Amino acid sequence: MARKDPPICETCGVEFTVKRHIIIDCSKYAYSRSKHSIPYQLSEALQPDLQSNINIVNFLKETKLYNLI
Repeated sequence: MARKDPPICETCGVEFTVKRHIIIDCSKYAYSRSKHSIPYQLSEALQPDLQSNINIVNFLKETKLYNLI
């Protein structure tokens, strides 16, 4: 909530955002996204169905990002 610039991803050199960069773009998490069947489109990845939610939570836990958000 602070008025700071978003952090920069050390792997990709772009703004580090959970909603877009981590879930869809960051090459650092590509294997984990694939493993947990996270689609390449944000609208598909964030579907309101139970399985999509489980996939995202498991992805965040595996990447150790769950406790950071």
